[in-house]
Amino acid sequence: MHKLIEITQRLVHIKPRNNEYWLRLGKAYSFNNEYEKSNAVYQEMLTLFPESYEPYYYQANNYVLLEDFENALIQYELASNLNLSDAYLYYHYARCYALLDMDAQALKHLKIAIQIKPSFESKLSNDEIAFEI
Repeated sequence: MHKLIEITQRLVHIKPRNNEYWLRLGKAYSFNNEYEKSNAVYQEMLTLFPESYEPYYYQANNYVLLEDFENALIQYELASNLNLSDAYLYYHYARCYALLDMDAQALKHLKIAIQIKPSFESKLSNDEIAFEI
C-alpha cells in the first residue's frame, strides 16, 4: 500500500490541479487506515477545489471509521450542501445518524437516498443498521 501512496503523491505533485489524483491519494491513506492523513489530503484538496463535495464526503466516512460521529455529521452536511443528488451520500449520512441512535434523522436521510435512487431500497434489506431504523 505504501507504494500506491508514493505513486499517487507523485501524481498529485506533477498535476496538482487534477482532483481525481487528490481523491485517490486520500483514499489510499484511508485504505491504509491512516484516516488523519487522508483527511489532511482532503482538507488541502478543498483549497484547490472548494466546490467539490467529495472531500467532505470522504472526510465524513473517515470520521465514522474513527467513531467521531459529530464531525462526520458536519462533513456530511457540507457535502450535501454541494451535492443534492448522490444517494450514497445520504445513505452514509443516515447510517451515521443511526449509529448515534437518532432514528428520525436517519430515516429522513434514507428516504432522501431512496427518492434520489429508487432501486436503492432493495439494497437496504441487507443492511443491519438501515434495517433497524
